[in-house]
Amino acid sequence: MSNFIDELKIFKDFKYIEKNGKIGIAEYTGTEKYIEIPSYIEEKPVVAVLDISFSSKALTGVKLPDTIISIGSLAFANNNLEDIEFPKNLGFINLKAFENNKLKKVVIPDSVIYIGDSAFQKNSITELTLPHKIEKINVFAFMYNELSEIHIPKNIEKIEVGAFAFNKLVNVSIDNENINIDNLAFSNNKLDIIKVGNRTFNTNATNENFVYKFY
Repeated sequence: MSNFIDELKIFKDFKYIEKNGKIGIAEYTGTEKYIEIPSYIEEKPVVAVLDISFSSKALTGVKLPDTIISIGSLAFANNNLEDIEFPKNLGFINLKAFENNKLKKVVIPDSVIYIGDSAFQKNSITELTLPHKIEKINVFAFMYNELSEIHIPKNIEKIEVGAFAFNKLVNVSIDNENINIDNLAFSNNKLDIIKVGNRTFNTNATNENFVYKFY
């Protein structure tokens, strides 16, 4: 891979990288709190928001073009984002991409096939819609939020450590009867009921170390 530092170009308030006829946004240099990322630069599609490119910019809102297919690690971490509409062709949300924001409602499109560790950790999410192509919820992905209930679609085969820890979950509905749920995946919640397929499990909400295995 060539040295990206040498390839940085500038378009308005954005530094970017061009590779194989496609654009990745590398840095935002402006001061606006609400930004719109361009869909094309020099007639080339903007397909990626690269690692750390918008981190710690005090952003309150962002509009992402439908050309985006990848959001890099820590790309929007440590801002004040309250809502986000994801591109319809988005495939990858990487490590800590939206960590430490103020997101409340998150609808992840079915095009997404990967959600990285801690991707939405430390937000204020009360409503969450998961995509129907990912096979697992990664470590700490939605930890420290405000969820009171969650529906896990059938495609998800594994929920990893701490994925939904430190929320306000009371009810969890899981479609996949063969799911593997790691220890502490739902720790520090208020769970009363977990429904898995046609089976309902009454849980001990005070037992934070309970391991749920339904396979």
